[in-house]
Amino acid sequence: MRKTIVLTLALLLFALTPAAYAQQASRLAVLDGRKVLRESAPGKFINDELVKKFEPLAKDLERQRKEVEKLRTDLQNQGMALSLEARQDKELEFKRKFRDLQDATQNFKRRQSVDFEKLSSPLLDLMGKTVKAYGEKNNIDLIVDSNAPMILTWSTTVDITDEVLKEVDGAWDKQGKKF
Repeated sequence: MRKTIVLTLALLLFALTPAAYAQQASRLAVLDGRKVLRESAPGKFINDELVKKFEPLAKDLERQRKEVEKLRTDLQNQGMALSLEARQDKELEFKRKFRDLQDATQNFKRRQSVDFEKLSSPLLDLMGKTVKAYGEKNNIDLIVDSNAPMILTWSTTVDITDEVLKEVDGAWDKQGKKF
């Protein structure tokens, strides 16, 4: 008799366990990671640092671009009036400066990308820790970045971007506003 009661209780408990898990809803949230990178205090700090560092280089590129454009315009306007040798010299100068501009532009983009990666790495680590802590604190089972390629739609009620922005800013302040 005692075995039957224990067995019945065990079966009942075993049978109700999946039902209990099924009733416990999983919590899902969506985060716009790009917005956090762009609008958080540390994200703005990184952007300001990049602008400060690359502004002189960008101005130099703009100067080179104007120079190349002036050479092209001069070549078009004076082309027929110049002697064959003078025209060839101008064309060679234009081609050389155009190649120099292309090389400088590629180097600028490459350096900018490397510096962005270097500066944003600590922010990505901070974001990862902050998002994980936010999920644990709010009992969220799954947080998905809305920029992921397979997300088709979501409700704004699951979007936690603004809350995470505040959390990242708070974590940034706790670190003394530096990495």
